[in-house]
Amino acid sequence: MVDRLLHGDRAWGGLDVWPSRGGVVRYRLTVYPPGTNARERMLHRMWRAWPLTGGIVWLAIMLVVGSFASAPQALWAATGTIGVATAVTAWLTRGRPRPRTLTALLVDDIGGRLTAGWFVELRNAFEELEATELRLRAGRISAVQFEVRWSEVFAGLDLPRVPSDGARARYGATRSGRTGLRHPEP
Repeated sequence: MVDRLLHGDRAWGGLDVWPSRGGVVRYRLTVYPPGTNARERMLHRMWRAWPLTGGIVWLAIMLVVGSFASAPQALWAATGTIGVATAVTAWLTRGRPRPRTLTALLVDDIGGRLTAGWFVELRNAFEELEATELRLRAGRISAVQFEVRWSEVFAGLDLPRVPSDGARARYGATRSGRTGLRHPEP
C-alpha cells in the first residue's frame, strides 16, 4: 500500500481522474521519462504534491513549536524547515527531465459528453501505454521494446499542443480554434 502510494501503479506514470461539480470530469495523464526508476518516481511525485504537503507540514510545525516557543520562533522554525525541505527536494530532482502531462476535461451535457482539451490524444497515449505494459507483463515483448514504445509516447507529449487533424476533421473545432470534441464513451 505504501509502496503504491510512493511509487505509483505503473513504471511509465499514471492517469489521475477527478470528478467535479456540474458533470465535469478532469483527466491528467502523467508520463515519466523512459528509464525512470522507483526512487525518481517517488521524488517526482513528492515534488508535484509539495505545495499541499508543504503547507500541512508548515502548519503542523507552527502548532508543535508554538506550544513551547514564542510565535516568531515558531514562524522562523516552520518557514526555515519548509525552505530547507523545498531546496533539498528541488536539488534531488534536478538534472532529469520532468514528467510530461496532458490534461483533458469531459463535460456532461444534455446531448452527450462534450470533451475539452486533448481527450482523444490523452486516451490514445494512455491506451497505448497500458497495452504495451500488459504485453510486457504477459511476456510478449521485451523490456527494451517496452521502453522504446514508452519513449515514443513520451516524445509525442512534447509536441506543440495543437489538436490532431484527425480530431479536428472527426469532431470539429470551435471558432476560437479550440476543439470541442464529442465522444460517446470516455
